[in-house]
Amino acid sequence: MRHQLSYRRLTPRMSVRNLVGFCVLFHLPLWASFALGADLEKSLPDENGWRAAHWGMTLSEVSAAFGTDFVTEKRSKDDKDSIYAILGRLRTRIPLDGYDYEVKFGFDRSDRLNHVVLNCGRAPIEAMEAVRSMLAQRFGKPRRVFRMGFSTMFRRTTYWLSGNLAVGFGDGSPGVFRTKSYNFDVSVSTGETERDHEPGLNLAGQIWLREAGRGNSPGCIMAMNPEGPSVKVTCGAKNSKAVLDRTLTPRDSVIVESPVKSFAEPNFLCFKLEDRGCVFFQLADDVVATIEEWLPGRIQRLSLPSGAPIDPKTLKDIDSKHTTRPERGAPKMPVPVPGKAVLVAIRPVSGWSLQEKVHVDDRVVLVNDEGTHSFTEVEPGEHLIAAQGFKTAAALRMNLESGKVYYFVHGRAGDSLSQSLVQLSDDLGQVWVSWTVPSRTERKP
Repeated sequence: MRHQLSYRRLTPRMSVRNLVGFCVLFHLPLWASFALGADLEKSLPDENGWRAAHWGMTLSEVSAAFGTDFVTEKRSKDDKDSIYAILGRLRTRIPLDGYDYEVKFGFDRSDRLNHVVLNCGRAPIEAMEAVRSMLAQRFGKPRRVFRMGFSTMFRRTTYWLSGNLAVGFGDGSPGVFRTKSYNFDVSVSTGETERDHEPGLNLAGQIWLREAGRGNSPGCIMAMNPEGPSVKVTCGAKNSKAVLDRTLTPRDSVIVESPVKSFAEPNFLCFKLEDRGCVFFQLADDVVATIEEWLPGRIQRLSLPSGAPIDPKTLKDIDSKHTTRPERGAPKMPVPVPGKAVLVAIRPVSGWSLQEKVHVDDRVVLVNDEGTHSFTEVEPGEHLIAAQGFKTAAALRMNLESGKVYYFVHGRAGDSLSQSLVQLSDDLGQVWVSWTVPSRTERKP
């Protein structure tokens, strides 16, 4: 049975002000101990509501229940058609597990209470993970996860259903200007709205379609239903289209490679379909981790040989000089050569303009500027392959077989100037070659 995935109302429309709260850490003595999340668990809204506020109460009734501690807020234009809008909050923050939480109240279009948020906007990651663990233990496997944004500022919300209630846990990155404090909240609402959504993952932000011959690709929204499992990916801000809509078969595989750590999205995920080949997407770390949680045992992390740092002075041809020029319009795709191994070196765009060289044993055989690739034929057998950059180098030993093509990516490793050399799968290597320009190298006298 085919599992249809819906993108209708991925998440309630909310303004940024509804997502931001404050949390103050109590200065507890070192000997004080408590189970993080225990107080919060006892204080979660239940089938009746939260404390003096009951589900279905009008805004005026909730305000009267809390008296002068309740602050009313106006419904913004952005919240006019929302499933709920935050229209009230308490002045007094409540202490739970050593942290202060702000309490907010959401109301439906007829101004009746259907949503309560307990928000902590500044806490260490240990506190955030403890709350996540508590909710997972209490409510089991989530029904849905929605994620959007970028590594420095993303937001992820996990939803559970409990009776007639929907429980949400919202967390995210610490932001550009924070390094150790995190923003998270727990929300509880009447469950009708959450049942409108298909179960599974809805992931957006830092998901890019990577097609052969197309370096700049559109952003995508990926939905997964683990019951199939099925996957649907739509790409493009305008006139978006489904580039993948499929229930995965046992012969389909999902493969992840992470060859270049300096990328904000260092993972290349391939849906290798038995009737289509690889469909590649480039993903951030947390996106891949979320997919792995939902498809346990289905994702294969490909680990191919990579070079170890070496002293570049040990390279005998270190001082050789070369000229390079791009060969636009030249044949780009390497092909196997009988009786030879073909070595392909790819250097992605990195903002580092100096030449980088590839050595085989005692001689430089390839030189690349950024955004180029080059290849050469090599005698089969064991060889030392080294990548040389600015005062750094990386090398590995490999036994190259006759009639095979070997793809490598080289360049800066992570945020440092250190050189890296990593082998790619044939699928990713061929796609990456199509993104770069062939380079012609000549040795200077």
